[in-house]
Amino acid sequence: MPKQRVTTQDIAQRAGVSKATVSYALNGTGSVSPAVAAKIIALAKEMGYQENRLAKATRTGKTDTLGLVLPDLCNPFFPKMAQAVVQAASERGYSVFLVDCRNSLDEEQQGIERLAQYAIEGIIWCPIDDEKSIARNTLTCPVVMTDRPIDGYDCVYADSASGGALQAQMLSQKGHKKIGLISGPVRSRGAQIRRQGFVQALPQDVSIVWEYSLEYNMTIPAEVQTHILAGEVSCIVAANDTQAIGILRVLHAARKAVPDEVSLIGFDAIEWSDLVSPPLSTIALPIQQIGTESVHLLLERIDNPDKTVRQIALDVQSLDRESLKQL
Repeated sequence: MPKQRVTTQDIAQRAGVSKATVSYALNGTGSVSPAVAAKIIALAKEMGYQENRLAKATRTGKTDTLGLVLPDLCNPFFPKMAQAVVQAASERGYSVFLVDCRNSLDEEQQGIERLAQYAIEGIIWCPIDDEKSIARNTLTCPVVMTDRPIDGYDCVYADSASGGALQAQMLSQKGHKKIGLISGPVRSRGAQIRRQGFVQALPQDVSIVWEYSLEYNMTIPAEVQTHILAGEVSCIVAANDTQAIGILRVLHAARKAVPDEVSLIGFDAIEWSDLVSPPLSTIALPIQQIGTESVHLLLERIDNPDKTVRQIALDVQSLDRESLKQL
């Protein structure tokens, strides 16, 4: 038989106090002596008491739940960030509902609508499309955006412009003059910021021979593969590590040696970047810090709805590994 749920009334009977006293002790409210409160809390733990969050939400109007909306959990960047969000939220007594949009605007909208039905107190959101996603936003709860700055919203993001500039600096210092560029999706402002930072930092004697805009995954279209294998460039720069790993697979399949025949630079420093052969030169983003700071900023907004909008840009750093050759 299933075990019967322990109630505050059960605890009150065992402790010889009123139900209200138990409630005060467990919630840290009211006038209960420290000794009595400690006794009640210990007894609740011994009896296996579990708080009824639905009842608490009805009573206080607080659900102690947050939403996390991410574009695609197949990108290793996002599970790592999600783990940091869950940990930071848990430390503050909050639970997290996760929505994996699978790169679908419709699923993104449906997921956000479901979160609103659960009366979550705030959302951490990395939009799929800066314009279309935001245009569909009907949320009334506080929102913190991640990955890139978005006007009018609290944001926590890595300094992608500096990251792009570091990519340009890395290849320039190694003597590369002819570059192939795989940029991120055009719909993403974050991808455009990375590209702009890279292009603006390129020395005048370095040229981009070819460029393609691709999604943040390992799928490399046949037309792009042709250029990758043509030997027109000495270094290929990718907008993120999953793209770079997809490029690496194409080169390995064609028995093209990296970095002896062509060098490769990624972006993000996901764990896979250090496991492939050769390990990827890349740009390290503070993924866990993004998740943690996003939670802190969201809880600040929940507590102070009228505070000034904050946008927090976190530092990045370059990782010079074996995929980038000195010419």
